[in-house]
Amino acid sequence: MSILITGASGTVGRAVFTEISKTSLPFRAMYRTASEVPPGVNSVLADFASRESMNRALEGIDCVFLVCGPIPQLIELESNAIDACVEAGVKHVVLNSALGAADYPKSFPSWHRRVEEKLKSSGLSWTILRPNSFMQNILAYFAPSIRAEGAFYQAMGAARVSFIDVRDVAARAAEILASPEKHAAKIYELNGPEAVTYTQLAERISRVSGRNVRFIDISMDAQRKSLLGLGMPQWQVDALLDLQQYYVGGQGAEIGDAPTKLDNFLQDFKDSFQAVNPKTGMTHAEMKQFVRDHFEQFVNRKNLDIAYKNFAPEFVDHGSDVPPGMPPGPEGAKQYVGAALAKFPAMRVEILDLMAEDDKVVVRNRWTTGVGEFSGIVIWRIANRQLVERWAYLK
Repeated sequence: MSILITGASGTVGRAVFTEISKTSLPFRAMYRTASEVPPGVNSVLADFASRESMNRALEGIDCVFLVCGPIPQLIELESNAIDACVEAGVKHVVLNSALGAADYPKSFPSWHRRVEEKLKSSGLSWTILRPNSFMQNILAYFAPSIRAEGAFYQAMGAARVSFIDVRDVAARAAEILASPEKHAAKIYELNGPEAVTYTQLAERISRVSGRNVRFIDISMDAQRKSLLGLGMPQWQVDALLDLQQYYVGGQGAEIGDAPTKLDNFLQDFKDSFQAVNPKTGMTHAEMKQFVRDHFEQFVNRKNLDIAYKNFAPEFVDHGSDVPPGMPPGPEGAKQYVGAALAKFPAMRVEILDLMAEDDKVVVRNRWTTGVGEFSGIVIWRIANRQLVERWAYLK
């Protein structure tokens, strides 16, 4: 049985990809652009809107995990994907739907419900997942203002939500994809193991982060103005606030059997709530991720133009490995790494460990060139969200 994981660069699809990668099941990951594809992944570039690309993606596929981002074209795009699955002879589709698809006639749940009906009438074998709000949304939507102000804002009152870890959703999806016949024609409402108010959420974040974090309840009108002020399009603001009304009404509080508890999740990501370092414009967690992403893009994916974004104009390299005469700033860094990649096209770097302190990130890494390997420690200094100095100790 061969599996296609759509949306493999998104929150849910990436998590399903990770879970399936732990098994011996043959699979293919679908991406829209080549820049999204991690090295060494069995992948295909396709778009739900293109039947030709979907035919290519579905060739030899028995089972599909279907997920689409929350966009106005969701119904059309997922319906196109279902039609392509029918045409390609796919045996089973696992659809990532949403909480509320059963009974809420507005916003994203209503869109998902129409896709559910399309799938049910397609003649395909199917399973539907309806997950509650993800714990990861806490990081995406609340952590930025917590880092900057020690507070997050929402028009939620005392409503409770049983947040679920997207990794638990992915684990359930992988279980179904492994034995789809056991889950045919079943709908699973996926909820977290406990329901909390946003005031309680703030208290828990305070405990794990060691900061005084507050939840500030605001009006729907105030939240609408805030979202529009951030540049969010009108359709998205309307859909989000319509969905929020569903949660304010208490429908997001049902408790489920997902294993990850909220406290454990917050503990895992406690660095995400730390205050921003004024020197770097980032938290320590963001500094480490920035450096990790830099290595991945600049070296492993050979995206040399990322130099102009990541390196400050005044960047100085103190590494003894750097040839003399290199210009400062992004141009010098690009020339240095470009020359190394030209000499060793198979060169890759593996991050073994990262530690952030003040405005610096210390990286322990291992390099392979195709003809040998070496390791060492690199120290980066960051200012205003850019790399400004580097010290390398390689052997």
